[in-house]
Amino acid sequence: MKSLQSIFFLACISFLFVGCTSNLPHRTYLPVSPTDNTNRPNKWYLASIDPKTDCTIETNAGFNIGYVEFDDEGWFWSYRQWLAVKNEIATEAAHDTNGLTILVFVHGWKNNADFDNDNVETFRAALTNLSISMGNRKVFGVYAGWRGWSVKWDYFPIPFGEELSFYNRKNAAERIGHQGSATQVFTELEQMQREFNTRTNFSRTQLVIIGHSFGGQLVFSAISQILIERLVDATNPNGDGYVRSLGDLVILLNPAFEASQYNNLVSLATAPNLHYRKDQQPVLAILTSKNDKPNSFWFPLGRHLSTLNERTRPGRGTKEVWLFNTAKAETQDEKTAILKTVGHDADYIDYDLTYTNWSQSAQEEANNVNFTGFKKPTYSLRSTLLTNNVTTNMVPYVFSHQSGDGGYAFVLKHRTGCAYGFRPGDPILDVAVDTKIMNGHSDIANTNLIQFLRDFILFNHTNNLYQATNGMHSE
Repeated sequence: MKSLQSIFFLACISFLFVGCTSNLPHRTYLPVSPTDNTNRPNKWYLASIDPKTDCTIETNAGFNIGYVEFDDEGWFWSYRQWLAVKNEIATEAAHDTNGLTILVFVHGWKNNADFDNDNVETFRAALTNLSISMGNRKVFGVYAGWRGWSVKWDYFPIPFGEELSFYNRKNAAERIGHQGSATQVFTELEQMQREFNTRTNFSRTQLVIIGHSFGGQLVFSAISQILIERLVDATNPNGDGYVRSLGDLVILLNPAFEASQYNNLVSLATAPNLHYRKDQQPVLAILTSKNDKPNSFWFPLGRHLSTLNERTRPGRGTKEVWLFNTAKAETQDEKTAILKTVGHDADYIDYDLTYTNWSQSAQEEANNVNFTGFKKPTYSLRSTLLTNNVTTNMVPYVFSHQSGDGGYAFVLKHRTGCAYGFRPGDPILDVAVDTKIMNGHSDIANTNLIQFLRDFILFNHTNNLYQATNGMHSE
């Protein structure tokens, strides 16, 4: 068995030396300041650059995008690139009195920060939609680029070359997340957000971080320890009992990492001694398509090979009852958790998101999230406004779009009987997503998904404003 594993890894390594993409940044054209040496070309390895396609700050109608890139070791390709992005954000925040929404996107496998890359174009489209939805608010996108596309060919001389890069790129994404530069980007943006929000002449700045596929792995690796620290702080008797997100919200789309990495975070978040405030907002939402084949089939197949020498503990049950001295939720099946992704291990999925026709009956039975005005002052995703203080179940949330023919809706509903149970205010969601909203691993340009993300971000922003207006928790 060990020889099979060795052969597998040798085969993967062999193609890395042929047909690899350039290990170089894509966004090297930087704004020139008076202190810069203008005789030194920004793209030092080429004779010329194109400011339209190689720009660090990209200007679009209604929004701008700043690009920051990491190499395979998780280093900044250029700290000056990141500094230019921060300076641009500060400038836009200072000159926009209607508020600023910062949306960070970390791409996944087979993508990069190239001007014509599919994920870059999808990000532009999403920001166009969001900027229209936000009205007078300014929208600024931060695109975090890395070498997700590392092999040039899928056919001769490297059959399935791009597919064979799956685990090499997974390791790179995890390494980049752990090395510190990505964490620095996210936390410095949060620090800037807090600074802007302390200024009385500023409208509230919002920060949302989104990661897709291995970009989800990268984001989770960068933020998981921060979230664990904040969950621990929330249990402190001298604290306020509120779990702070990184920014306003972190969203992972079809994240490609094993559930075992997620186990401790969710175990802590659902600990029996942890009770959330009624104004607790979601801090992490994991959204996985129900027909995500790369994550549901190929990921566990590869994990079977790469974990042959790993040993796991017994499954949950009587053998584990006294293994912990602290109050944590019961540990799940460890063998399954090292093989399946967080969005395909049934032990961790606690929500379903479906697309349905809108009806009056649905409106009457659900908490309606409608951006022409809330049906009632709903300021917590898991509502505590249930009749008779029922806390064992949740009224579904319906993000509705009504029209003359009835319209449609996104319904977010808690699963009954899920392993971790339900408690009002839990800040972490692991959601199985209807194929009409996200059909497969790479369907992040789906108009229904973009519509839902827009609604979910607006919902979170409106709730934060409600808290601030009513003297509840705010940053």
